[in-house]
Amino acid sequence: ASLSTTMEALTLAKIVERSKQLTSHTGSHDFFLMRNVEQIDQTARTLAQKSSRVLDRNSSNRAHVLLAQKGIDAQRLERDLASMDLKTTTQTTEFLGETDVEGFLSHHREMSILASMQEAQKQSRERFSHNSRKKMQNDWAETRKELMEALGSSSEVWKDEGSLMMPATPARTPMASRYSSQTPGTPYNVPSTPARARLSEKKVVAFTRVVADLNANRMENRSYGIVTRFAATSGSLEERNAYRRKELVDSWELLRNIVGEKGVDSEGQFRSERVTEGQYSGQLETKGMKLAFLAGGRRFLEDQFSSVMDEDIRARPRVAAIGGDQTAISRVKGYLRILYDYPNRPFPSDLEVTSDHIPLFMQIFFLLRLGDIDSAVELAQGAQNNLSAIIRQWKDSRGLPLPSHLVDDLSVQYRKMERQGKDPYKQLIYNLFGRCNPKKNYNKLIARWSAQDYLWFQLHMVTLESASAHVTSVGAISSQALTLETFQKAMVSYGPSHWNRSGRSPLLYFQILLLSLQFEQAVAYVESLQEYAVESIHFAL
Repeated sequence: ASLSTTMEALTLAKIVERSKQLTSHTGSHDFFLMRNVEQIDQTARTLAQKSSRVLDRNSSNRAHVLLAQKGIDAQRLERDLASMDLKTTTQTTEFLGETDVEGFLSHHREMSILASMQEAQKQSRERFSHNSRKKMQNDWAETRKELMEALGSSSEVWKDEGSLMMPATPARTPMASRYSSQTPGTPYNVPSTPARARLSEKKVVAFTRVVADLNANRMENRSYGIVTRFAATSGSLEERNAYRRKELVDSWELLRNIVGEKGVDSEGQFRSERVTEGQYSGQLETKGMKLAFLAGGRRFLEDQFSSVMDEDIRARPRVAAIGGDQTAISRVKGYLRILYDYPNRPFPSDLEVTSDHIPLFMQIFFLLRLGDIDSAVELAQGAQNNLSAIIRQWKDSRGLPLPSHLVDDLSVQYRKMERQGKDPYKQLIYNLFGRCNPKKNYNKLIARWSAQDYLWFQLHMVTLESASAHVTSVGAISSQALTLETFQKAMVSYGPSHWNRSGRSPLLYFQILLLSLQFEQAVAYVESLQEYAVESIHFAL
């Protein structure tokens, strides 16, 4: 038996030696066993099953004894091993061969369908944009034709302006018929003379360029100072009547001050605080917005008066005698010398004068009329009744009434001065601060009391409170309070002819309607004026 065993061992050794010699030509004595993916997966599953088998009790006890001899806690290791799960280390995967032609074709088909959908969507957007532009151009061509026919002119001027955009000619409103006496069939009743036609064409082309710039800025979400640009355009157009052109530019400037456009450059871009599209939408009836609009109207009248005063000083510099001193106080003194031809003629005897023989309250009034309240405070230093402090409070009130105790004191002093017939400029100032008699007319008391002075005074007198809120402890009559509604009705009741008796100022009534915040009526009125047909459209913008 031992011999048989020895022979078997020798035979096995020879077999192993021969198997090693089979790979001797590879230059390596290592033996590699190559397996495919399926075999590796099967082997991993077998190992996982073996690792999850539970040892029998006897084997477990013997293992504990051997480990305990070496100082190893077998129970703790057993708990740690039990918390491990090797079953999740394998994951069944679906093998996809490189020659899966059917799967490749399915994927390619899905990608082709998606690309076709995206291309169809792109073509639809392009066709929609093209059709929209074509429709818009056709509508503009029809609107342009109607507009030029309404203006009594040919459309030849528009051949190079086809890409510009402008609102269509608005329909006549019932409100406009109150101011208009036009004949049916002629929307604006503009004489179609060659000179009038050329002027209308120039206006339309110039204003259309501004509207085109507005639309371009809207497309880029940029603010655009359209009112400022319209004012500059109106000033650049040739007009035989320089006074009419100035009145038109003043109308645009008034609107610019009301809406608060400032710091706009020649390209219509804001350099400072912006006025955005739709900023006043839904806020026109709020108290704060109305106060801002009224303040803008007063600011326009103050700037306008400053220009008039400077023109008079430049026209008569020797009489003004202000030299190089261009402060507001010096300019007012020079203007008063021109106004009263001082010293050739003395100032009225009922006026309180200062050391330089120029009436104090007259100077304060004209400084307030300029809107330079700080200079008025400076000049009032040392005056009786602490006038400078009252002026500061009036400035800080921003159009709202002063405290009741101060109003009471001003009312008492005002009625006393009115009974005694003292300095009318002093009466006016106390009335201005205390709103003692808002309906007082100073036409016969103040030199050169103009319509603009009257409007400036009334805008300061207007209150947004009800009449019952203005009863004072000293008995001021509440019905005298000038509410905005009362002021608006009064301006409309006068009518256009009251403000344009000479026929030289057709737009003054338009400015008055803007100052009284009656915007719809203002547009309707200017629409009824024959020579301002083009401007009425753009004022409405």
